Amino acid sequence: MWDLTNANLFAGGLFNGRYSALAQLSIQPSQDIAFGLTYVNSYTGGTPIFLNDVGTTSANIPSLSSTGNLRLSTNSYGVAGLWRISPRFAVNGWFMYTNVQGEPEPGENGDSTDIYSYAIALAFPDLGKKGNLGGIIAGVPPHATRYGVADPTFQAFFGGNDLVKTIPNRATPVHLEAFYKYQLSDHISITPGVIWLIAPNQSSDNPDVVIGTIRTTFKF
Repeated sequence: MWDLTNANLFAGGLFNGRYSALAQLSIQPSQDIAFGLTYVNSYTGGTPIFLNDVGTTSANIPSLSSTGNLRLSTNSYGVAGLWRISPRFAVNGWFMYTNVQGEPEPGENGDSTDIYSYAIALAFPDLGKKGNLGGIIAGVPPHATRYGVADPTFQAFFGGNDLVKTIPNRATPVHLEAFYKYQLSDHISITPGVIWLIAPNQSSDNPDVVIGTIRTTFKF
């Protein structure tokens, strides 16, 4: 039984504090086809699941900040695959599902949230010249499809026990991205790109966001 006292929120060792355990199976039936299965079980507290830099608010903070629900256990399942159709073209994709369960104090109920993310990507190695790489990505960032609230006070405040249903004009968020890595030399590459976010933070009320990016990489 976990020690769920406030003093032990960020301590306690392997069996009585925060931890993550991962199992992964990789299979490559041929040189051009590979896929993998991943399972992660974790117990944590206090910090957002995706550290606020990936996905929607509902995925980043999948439990409301009550005393018990600062402690979260998660079970995550993922599958990813790659198909190299030719030396100049490859397709890869991934799918992820995470269930987040609040771990409250004895006698309290815990929140429960379902989070999904998936994408498909097209890669074009040696596009234009050897060493270059073009890429197109279309996917859905981590977002909650169900956000169960256990605390009756929060249920009354939000008008229900599933916060996802309270999102105005709820929609599936979409991430579209294109980039091109140009190899200037053996040691320097530059990668311009563009990202288009549709229905950011899971609401069609939010305007689309377009982001231009550029990255320079130096290898020594």
